[in-house]
Amino acid sequence: MQLIPVDKSEEHYLICKTWLENKEITKWLVSALRFGKYFKVMHEMLLSTRRNSVFFIGHDDRLVGLVGLTNIDMVDKRAEVWYLVGAESDRGKNIATRALGLLQDVAVHELQLVTLYAQVPEPNATSIRVLENNGFQYAGKFREAFFLDGIYRDFLVFDWVNSQ
Repeated sequence: MQLIPVDKSEEHYLICKTWLENKEITKWLVSALRFGKYFKVMHEMLLSTRRNSVFFIGHDDRLVGLVGLTNIDMVDKRAEVWYLVGAESDRGKNIATRALGLLQDVAVHELQLVTLYAQVPEPNATSIRVLENNGFQYAGKFREAFFLDGIYRDFLVFDWVNSQ
């Protein structure tokens, strides 16, 4: 498995667009990406700031998903993590778990970050397992801060601190 930096090319945009316009995938993402439309301008904005770092997940000579850091804060040495596996046939194979582990290595060794965190809608048990399998711990919640299927749900916060 490897992480491959996403760039602004048309090819990379179209791959991202396929996944980020799939409502089964995006229903768990932040509001701006839950609309079911992923425009070129969104792609360029995502990749234009040093506060984001986005990678394809390469597995078995294929691109199978995305993993990234957002809200990178180089002063306080922290960032938010996110991830998705594109094809349903690739889910349930620990791909997201392994990719997040690789992303933690990038965060620590390349960016010298100390703390990583994630926000997960409470019913997303799969994502919670991915985080816990990588040493993230429950840190709290935003109550009724995520609207899903007509119901406001809690947004759970998990964090991980580099102990090295």
